[in-house]
Order: sequence, then C-alpha cells, then structure tokens
Amino acid sequence: MEYNYLGKTGLRVSNICLGAMTFGSPQLGKLDKEGSHKILDRFAALGGNFIDTANVYTKGVSETIIGEWLAKQKREDFVIATKVRGQMGDGVNDIGLCRKHIMASCEASLKRLQTNYIDLYQIHGWDLATPPEEWLGALRDLVSAGKVRYIGVCNLCGWQLQKVVELCKNGEYPPIVSLQQQYNLLCRHPEFEELQVCKMEGLGVLPWSPLKGGMLTGKYKRGQKPQPTAGRIGIVAQDESKAMQIAPAWSQYDNNAEYWKLVEGMGRIAKETDKTIPQVAIRWLLQKDVVPSVIIGASSLQQLEDNMSASHGWRLSKDQMEELDNLSQTDIPYPYEMILRIGKDRDNTFYPQPFWGKLDKAGCHEILDRFIALGGNFIDTANMYTKGVSETIIGEWLVKQNREDLVIATKVRSPMGDGVNDIGLSRKHIMASCEASLRRLQTNYIDLYYVHGWDDATPPEEWMGALTDLVNAGKVRYLGVSNLCGWQMQKVVNLCKYEKYPLIVCLQQQYNLLCRHPEFEEFQVCKMEGLGVLPWSPLKGGMLSGKYKRGVRPQISAGRIGVVAQDESMALEVAPAWSQYDQNEDFWKLVEGMERIAKENGKTIPQVAIKWLLQKDVVPSVVIGANSLQQLEDNISAAHNWKLSKEQMEELDSLSNPGTPYPYEMIWRMNAIRVNSFNHKFRVKCKDSQEDFVIS
Repeated sequence: MEYNYLGKTGLRVSNICLGAMTFGSPQLGKLDKEGSHKILDRFAALGGNFIDTANVYTKGVSETIIGEWLAKQKREDFVIATKVRGQMGDGVNDIGLCRKHIMASCEASLKRLQTNYIDLYQIHGWDLATPPEEWLGALRDLVSAGKVRYIGVCNLCGWQLQKVVELCKNGEYPPIVSLQQQYNLLCRHPEFEELQVCKMEGLGVLPWSPLKGGMLTGKYKRGQKPQPTAGRIGIVAQDESKAMQIAPAWSQYDNNAEYWKLVEGMGRIAKETDKTIPQVAIRWLLQKDVVPSVIIGASSLQQLEDNMSASHGWRLSKDQMEELDNLSQTDIPYPYEMILRIGKDRDNTFYPQPFWGKLDKAGCHEILDRFIALGGNFIDTANMYTKGVSETIIGEWLVKQNREDLVIATKVRSPMGDGVNDIGLSRKHIMASCEASLRRLQTNYIDLYYVHGWDDATPPEEWMGALTDLVNAGKVRYLGVSNLCGWQMQKVVNLCKYEKYPLIVCLQQQYNLLCRHPEFEEFQVCKMEGLGVLPWSPLKGGMLSGKYKRGVRPQISAGRIGVVAQDESMALEVAPAWSQYDQNEDFWKLVEGMERIAKENGKTIPQVAIKWLLQKDVVPSVVIGANSLQQLEDNISAAHNWKLSKEQMEELDSLSNPGTPYPYEMIWRMNAIRVNSFNHKFRVKCKDSQEDFVIS
C-alpha cells in the first residue's frame, strides 16, 4: 500500500480509501455487519488506513457497523471520515448545515462510531438555506473542542469551493483540506472548475464512484441490457427513472460510440499491463497529481482485493495515460476552451487582425452617431481590437461629444507589440496599456477598465494592485473582468473584499441561447455578489439571426459563419463551425421556436434573442455589434417598449437547455427544498418575476 499526504496537511492516508456506503441492512441489498467487518479486516490487513462513511448511509447503520469494528482496533492507526448534511430525522432541523444540525449530527456520529474524535468531517454538499459562514463557524468550534481533526467538503462546484477556501483564509476558520467529488473517466467536468481550485489551493481530491457505478468495469456488452442481478446498472436498466450519479441509465451509454471506444481502449491497456479494466480506471485516477486517495466500495472480498491491486507496484505509462485522457475527453465549453486557448503561450488569437473586414472610420462614426441619437451611452472596445485602431476611431469621434454623457469601456491583457512584456496582466503591461488607451481614446479617464481574461503567468494580486493604482490616480472609474470561469471570479471578488482592492462591478461574458454554461458557475457568483453581466456575442456570431437554412452551407458573403464554413479550422467562439449546427436537431428546434415567437411579437429573430438576454435579472446591458445602420437599428429595437411573456421565456429556456452535468444537477437536486428567502438566490431569474428560469 502507498500512502500520500492529504492535500497540504501532514496527515498521511492510504491511496485507497474504503467507502462504507455498502455497509448496512441486508434487506436493502447491502452488506450485513459480519460481511462488513470481513471487508474492514481485509482492508486493514492490506495496509489500508483511510475509511469513509456518512451519517446518512443507511440512516447511521454504516457508522454503527464501523464503530463496532473500530472499538476493537488501535484507534490511532486509522483515519475515519464521515459527513453531515443529509436528512436524519423528521424534524424541520434534521437536515442541512445549520449550526444546530451540525452539532447534533457530530455528537450522534461520534456515538455510533464509538470514538471521541472524527479525523475528517465533511459537509456532504452545499446548503442554499444556510450561509457558509454559519456552518464553517460550527465546524471551527468542533475542531477547537477536539471532536474533529480536519474539515473537508463534498460535491461543491467551482465558485462554491473557491468561496469557502477564501472564507477560511480570511475569516479565521480552519482550512478546508480536501474535496470529495465524483471524478472518473466518464465524469471529467470537475477538471474545469473544482480541480483547478484544489490544484491552486493545495486541497486533496478524493474521487468517489471511480468506476461510475460499474460502467467502467468492462463487464457490460453493447446491445445487451444488463439484468437486475448485474448490480446497480442492471437494476436501473429495468427502470431508468431510478438513475442517479452512482447508477446511470444504460440507455445513456448503450449506443454511445465514444463510450465503447473508451472501454475498448481500457481493455487493451489492461492486457498490456496484465491488470483488470477496473484497476486501469482506478490507476488513472491515482496518477493524477491532485488525488491522494481514491474511494472504492466493495461488496465482496474478491472485489476489494481486485480494486486494491490498483494501489501499488505498477504504473500506467505516459502514453497509456494520454490515450485514456484522449478517449475520455469531454467537450470543452465556453469559457474553458477560451481560457485554455488564450492562456497557451500567453497568446490571444481570439480576434485575429485580418479577419472579418471591419468598418472604416467614416462607417464607424456613422454607427456611433446613430447609436447616441437612439439614446445609447455605453460603448465597449478593447486595446487589441485591430491593434488599437478601434480605440483610435472612437477617440476621434469622442472629442466631438460631451464626454460626461458617455460611458466608455476598454480592456487589457492581449499582445500589443513584440516585446516580451507586451502581453498579459503584469503591472508593467497594464500601466503602459492604460496610458496608450487613454491617448488613443483622447480622454483623461476610462469609465470601465476590464481585464480581458485570466493570466496564468501573473497572480491576481499583482494586476488588482495595478488596477487599484489606476483608480486612485483618477485614470479609471470602475473595474470589470471578461471571460473568467467561476472559481476565478470568486477568487477575484474575495480579494476585493478582503484585501481592500476596488470592487469588480461587472463580468463581460459570452452568453446567448446557444451558450448557457456560464449560468452554472460565473452567473452564480454575479448573482450572489451583485455584479452585472454584460453578454457578448448575443447572436452567437450570426447563428441566432435566423438567416441560415438547414443543409445549405453559407457562402463567404454571408458573414463570419460563411467565412468559417469554407475552412472550419478558423472556427472561434465569435464564429462557430457550421457543421456543429447543420445536423443538430435541437438547434433547428430552437430556431423554429424563435421564429414563432418573433411572429407572435411582430419582431425579428435577432430581437427575440437579445430580448431574452435583457430579461435575465443579472443582465443590465447587452453588448451588440453592428456593420450597418440597419443592423444597429434592428438590434437596438430589442431594447424597449415590449417584453417576452413568461411562457415565451420558459419556451426559450427549455429549447436552449444544454443539460445539467455533475456537480450542478446534484447540487440543485439536494437543494430543491432548501429555500431561505433571507439568503441570496443563486439562480438566474427573469426580471419582474418570482419564478426561477434555470437549467434543470
């Protein structure tokens, strides 16, 4: 057995953790006390020292079984982890993370476990009804009382995890040392958010369901529905309404070619290494640098020994790890694809210069004149748009206007020269870029200055310090951010709160009916912290304009989409590949629904797309582009004097629903009845409505 440190702590744990969810009543298909004790004995004999349970597992029976076994062992040899949050009785306070429930649950767990302390006490999920300061305070007091050694969290999403980490840094709470999260070759979404926080903050990741309820065992065959005797997957296959994260629906994988390619690859690697497919799946996790221990379940001694054989004495080669990474690669949605792309070599190819044929100065000034004549006062640019030409054009127009009537926004991060410091968010680049933007814009201050994306090479404290000095010098009025993901947003917000930097007031993010992933993370932070969301690409580069027809590839003259349709290697967020949508049934259903709603309102399809955004309660303004006066006026007509009905908003929400991956589905399911009107609601709502319009 190998032993690793649990995150940044000095505590060492076996790299296989025995999960005790299978311990409990035989009537429920779980191991009885005798069978559970045999598993525990063998686990300890093989060198295991880390055991994980929860108070909610069989309503305390799992803890009781462990306690009766633990009383016969040397207590200091074992690391015992349990959890709190689940419903443990019929009382109104027998659920959640209020102080009362945590204190009572801890005492009950200690009694059942027959111990006077818990090594790792974990919250089992977020509780919308209880502020994190309350449950962190309760956990702090349990640590101070000697009843808990370390605290951890489970099933949180990125912004939630970052918020808790920052509270622990700044609120005199004990540090969070670990995250227990579903993570396996079929569930890699946590890599986008939660695992980034763990890597940066030194938390250990404890993956649960390493075999995805059995789907990564290799025992199922394509086209053959598993029988009830085949375990969780077989039981759920008979009634897929029972499907859950630990036992997914068979139909989700039976005709999924990518899944069977993965299983085939795992089988090949298992033969190469003389191991089993489950051992390959577990070993892949153990070789991830954020993982100190993998939580396995076992219903038999044979299963226990097979899974534990993944723990030591062999390794997957670099090529085998890369093959498994590639075979299990999940789609990378916005903003993660963009963050990864602009972070690579610190180069930003997002707005390539010779691209779309931009407006000349006269055309731009005509657009600007008409925009303010229609009542517009908010103009957004960036230093890197055509390498400063956009700012220059605006500046030559701005000097002829009443400066105080207009809100001018620009951005910094991207390469503006050939020097090694002409890119990124270093203090040097920010200061030089701001001065250059002020000169081009012919103004002595910028109303809203954004960072144009995260910079892996520069700590946020450095660029927040530089921006603070620009605000204090009167050169910048407000600060914003663009294209950040959830944990990055939460980190910056917390730095502003606790390190006395000026507050971030808004997030400029791609958001439209074809890009709703920001609702899962970034918008939760904005909703909770009071930031405005400024959606860019509201028409998804033209895909939401209604001008394209199924099966008819757009020509070059049809704008960005047409240009990219000729060479899809040029595809970007602002101009996606035509093939991504041409045969996509859900996309054409959405377009059909938008067209119907447009007719009902006497509006155009683009106006419907923009109005849908404007009726989201986190959105104060939508960033539109215009290549002609007609396009400008059509888009601005979405702004006022009409509204989409509640039913129309719900229809658009439903038609554009991207699905809800882990951990968001689990977070929302666990919180379905945890509504506290005194706390912030975290979900994005329609303005002027009490109803939540959310991905469900």
